[in-house]
Amino acid sequence: MRYLWLLVFLAFSGFARAQQADCFTVVVGQSASATGRVIAAHNEDDGGNLIVNLYKVPANFFKEADSMFIKDDPWFERRSNELLWFQTTRQEFGDAYMNEKGIVIFSNQCRSREDTATGLLTHQLRRIVIEYAESARHGVKILGHLVEKFGYGSSGRTYTIADNQEAFIVAVVQGRRWIAKRVPDNSVAVIPNYYTIDRINFADTVNYMFSPDILTYAIRRRWYEPEEGKYFSFREAYADPRTLEADWNKPRHWAALRYLKPSYYFPDSYYGEEDFPFAVEPDTVVGREMLEHILSDHFEDSDLARKDSLSTPHRMKPLPVCHRGNKFSMIVTPVSKYPGHEDNIVWWAPVNPCMHPYVPVSFAIRKIPRHFQSYPL
Repeated sequence: MRYLWLLVFLAFSGFARAQQADCFTVVVGQSASATGRVIAAHNEDDGGNLIVNLYKVPANFFKEADSMFIKDDPWFERRSNELLWFQTTRQEFGDAYMNEKGIVIFSNQCRSREDTATGLLTHQLRRIVIEYAESARHGVKILGHLVEKFGYGSSGRTYTIADNQEAFIVAVVQGRRWIAKRVPDNSVAVIPNYYTIDRINFADTVNYMFSPDILTYAIRRRWYEPEEGKYFSFREAYADPRTLEADWNKPRHWAALRYLKPSYYFPDSYYGEEDFPFAVEPDTVVGREMLEHILSDHFEDSDLARKDSLSTPHRMKPLPVCHRGNKFSMIVTPVSKYPGHEDNIVWWAPVNPCMHPYVPVSFAIRKIPRHFQSYPL
């Protein structure tokens, strides 16, 4: 029995360590934004010491590499987009992209409870989506097409796909199931490392997109039982239950909400009992300065703040938004779908955003300087 408990402890400890090197995202709807356009902000968090390369990628560069998934498919017959590529080396799921239309994609690990389904797509999914997307909505449709055709090969993930007018949070489950929800124009969505899509309006095809069996599969697996009389919650049905109350998820989620809506989420006290909504209407419009504060947060001025002011906050528990796993931080402010528009900008900070300034990278740049790369494209 002692050995059984040891195995359980080691398994959960490994799960916790794996989760604590993931990501954090804040997406601002256009009416809630200080710019009047969508803003997407993200901390890329991964384990180990990794190199991040920045590239300007010409059109059609990955055609041959992607051929297994796009060959003879009418969805991908045209020229692919030029890209800004933020490559996280030795990490399949750490890359972020902006394409020439000002569309952005990045992701957060969100483990699912799926234990039987498999798939072929991993890191290629985001790249193919961003290569061919004409808008955020079009990108979601491409993602759904690929996942249903080839299957997804990792436990679970939430992708953010955004342009200057719309943003979608897209939850993917290992296998062939996925769901997308549009961020309301007047709201801000926060995503740590659990699924945040809860209740679904299956009749609303403007704000929701999903695989056709997203409900029936959950019923078949007994993850959702209609006879209990409760509404169908995607996150409760499909998420790994350990993620939903984890101390590396809920405190970070609250940390962002205390900036966005301090009138409700008291900025100095964390209680932890409630589940947070998919998105909130902020007390004020949200700009880049507030997002920089959120992405750099270590629970300052709250009861979760580190009591020892002389030690690093990046190794504290519970896990803060800005921690030792940060590889880079980015705030994306697209303004136009006009190809190569100079005001489609990624504000990028290497490693921990609390220590490094955000540097503007315009899509109009012709070539990234060589010293931002460990090897040429």
